[in-house]
Amino acid sequence: MDTPSTAPKLYVDDNLARQKSLDIAIELVKQQVTLASVLVGLGLTFANNFRNTPTEIILKISLICLIFSFVAGVLAISIISSVVAKNKKGSEVTQHKTVRPLGIFQGIMFVSGVVAMALSVIFVI
Repeated sequence: MDTPSTAPKLYVDDNLARQKSLDIAIELVKQQVTLASVLVGLGLTFANNFRNTPTEIILKISLICLIFSFVAGVLAISIISSVVAKNKKGSEVTQHKTVRPLGIFQGIMFVSGVVAMALSVIFVI
């Protein structure tokens, strides 16, 4: 059995790890953008069923949150992609300072939109 001092050391390329984390971030944002666009489409499709009901305002709030989530997600993907494209040219991957707040905003808007849409559907049923 290897002791901590004799155990083989694994060296991970820090640049490769950052690249992988950016790839994962892009995939997560793409999935949320896709879901947000589908939910906006569903909300608009069935908006007539919510007319003149108390939950009409909740559905509108949901759609606004999901649209903001969609826009913020597209912006985040473009920023992350530009960082990844710069790395493909041989420069070091760095974290862009505007990605984190934009990602947090996108996540909050996405969750708020989903919760508001679920509440509007539950109150109508």
